[in-house]
Amino acid sequence: SNQALSWATVSHGGITATMTDSTNTSVKVTLTGPAVTDPNQWYSDNPSRIARPSLPQVFELVGRDSSGNAVVKYGFELKQWFVNSGNNEKNHSSVESWCNNIGYHLPNVRDLTNGSCRILNSEDDCNGLVEATPSSPDPWFRRHIGGGLFSEWGMVENYFGANFPGTNASNTWTLKYWTQDMVVSTQRFFYVNTRYGSFSPDNWDYSERGGGACVYP
Repeated sequence: SNQALSWATVSHGGITATMTDSTNTSVKVTLTGPAVTDPNQWYSDNPSRIARPSLPQVFELVGRDSSGNAVVKYGFELKQWFVNSGNNEKNHSSVESWCNNIGYHLPNVRDLTNGSCRILNSEDDCNGLVEATPSSPDPWFRRHIGGGLFSEWGMVENYFGANFPGTNASNTWTLKYWTQDMVVSTQRFFYVNTRYGSFSPDNWDYSERGGGACVYP
């Protein structure tokens, strides 16, 4: 068909899918749900609790022609919802506390990326870490549904209004997001590079700072 289709908004479990910019070949899908958008809350040590969506949920998006006939249907299952603390960087314990205060928790490495551990990190560092399945053949994320947030969505800094910065506030380095996974032998926590999906443990500095990406469930 040469005509743009109309798409009805779909809401399930506290998440809404809105379709805009419909053409005869594409449509933009925006997911909205619980979020922390106030910078004062990003930098707070005691942010307010926010809603938690009821997940998993199956969404079916239907494109209809001018007669109301369904021409295209697209479905997906939403299993996790991520909320971030903007461009604020904190040490690991502060990010963990921030996530808990809003009612969410720190992600595992596999929730963010399907990059492989052992290419950039030692065997000892990777021992016991549960990676995404299937994992990437290299340290970087590869496009794969179910491979983690960055593997599914790519460079999240490019999504306007999502408040996922690619760099720290002073624009001096690529932002890395803390996880709850740690090196068993050293108790050092892994963090994940937001642009590439590679990850490594912190550098023995417990004041080291990273970004906050919280997940539920």
